[in-house]
Amino acid sequence: MKWEQLFTAVFLISIVFISGQKKSDFEIMVGKSIEKLHQDPDAGIKSCKNISIKDDQYYEKLIIKSILAEAYSLKGNYVEAVKIALENVNTPYHLQKKDQLLINLGVIKCFQDVDLIEQSEILVAPILKDLRKIKKKKNYRSAKVYQLYAYNLFALKKNDQALENITLSNNHINLNSPETYIILCENKLLAGNIYFQNNDYKTAERYFEEVLAILKAHPNNNYLLSTTYLNQSNILFAKKEYVAATEILERALEKIKTADFLIIKNEIYAGLAKNYLLLKQNDRHKEYQKKHEDSQTIIDENRNEAIRNIMKLSQGFQTQNYNSYMAKKQNEIYISLGIALLFISTVFFFNYQEKQKKKTLEKQVLFFEKQKTLFARKENTIVEPEKISTKKTLIIPKEKEDHLLQKLHDFEESKQFLAKNMSLPLLAAQLETNTKYLSEVIRKFKEKNFTTYINELKINHIAHLISSDPTFRQYKISYLAEFTGFTSHSTFTVVFKSVTGMSPNDYIQQVNKTQTR
Repeated sequence: MKWEQLFTAVFLISIVFISGQKKSDFEIMVGKSIEKLHQDPDAGIKSCKNISIKDDQYYEKLIIKSILAEAYSLKGNYVEAVKIALENVNTPYHLQKKDQLLINLGVIKCFQDVDLIEQSEILVAPILKDLRKIKKKKNYRSAKVYQLYAYNLFALKKNDQALENITLSNNHINLNSPETYIILCENKLLAGNIYFQNNDYKTAERYFEEVLAILKAHPNNNYLLSTTYLNQSNILFAKKEYVAATEILERALEKIKTADFLIIKNEIYAGLAKNYLLLKQNDRHKEYQKKHEDSQTIIDENRNEAIRNIMKLSQGFQTQNYNSYMAKKQNEIYISLGIALLFISTVFFFNYQEKQKKKTLEKQVLFFEKQKTLFARKENTIVEPEKISTKKTLIIPKEKEDHLLQKLHDFEESKQFLAKNMSLPLLAAQLETNTKYLSEVIRKFKEKNFTTYINELKINHIAHLISSDPTFRQYKISYLAEFTGFTSHSTFTVVFKSVTGMSPNDYIQQVNKTQTR
């Protein structure tokens, strides 16, 4: 699942509980809002809006807006979440210096929610730099910064570094805070998923069990309970224990049945759909597949709209606030620079995407045309060399070239390219040649390097199965990735799009539309 959804807005709220002083009425109401947020985001929103705040209470407003942004994010309403988070950017100079950091954390969280990981890194870096210079006692802000950074590293597949930052986050937690359990649970869930991704199921399960043990004292935290069950189901699915996986997923769904946690519900629907498919319970599979597709459509549309709004808001931010920001004290400048750089990179990123749309469309059309002829051509056993490049780096006897081309043809027909461990040395050994000869023949006759050659074979094969066999259009993307020998869902998606010009989901939808015409 998308782990940014686990990192709740309490990084802004829990700091009011750190001291041992008697809580104010505001702190008590904030605590109740946090509890309600994890039971039902709508209840959290209602609770926040009922808290009375004066116009000049800027810090309190920041706290409330942060709870609201997180609530809307959990609902899948990224548009409203981003809007609220970016509203806080306009009020840094009404806050004490130590609280200005909270603005950046809120923006980082929202950018993670809409999958702008690289953009969020621009804001994380200067904050971490400042934190490492200051040796302070345990505090919640530092713990949350390291946690957010760990999420970014996990998203970028830097798992060892992510685990190191989870440890740093844990080291900064004040165990005397009554809200500490939330960030501890979040850190354990993230660590568990890192080990799960590394195929260390035993360690992953241990972390998930530790979360459940903590939540025994907080039985109303439906969100974290449901999330933990979902993670456990992923392990069961990986072990092919589909019955047990469906049981725990049904339990996860039951915990949030009446709550509007759209993001996690979407993940649960997907899990139930794939498990029931493999259990050959077609009616249940179709039921949850439909729910998954419907909710995914809502999420995708909302995320895209939020990104468009980020661009608009960022442009307004730069034109309206840049001059006033630069006029402030030197120790405050890094905030505006960080946000400005972040927005500039975001605008550049999406402007670049717009320029690529035409090329992408052309690639999609070309790929569909190739699919029409590729597998029809395979019915003919004659091997015809592809266009030969005029660029030569190695002289190979013609007889050896022809022999190696025939072996490559046999290799392609055998589907051995689907193996996860397929490499240039391995294939060279299988074809009884050396890596130099093999690499040169692929370069010369296929006009690509070895990695691209293997990846295109994988993608062309799975694309053909998707278009010719309706069953493959029912599988989750993670299964298709595993089937084709890719090490991860994300790698498969990136390669699929680079070959076809569209994501796997878009390709499946396009095939479905074509089949129904």
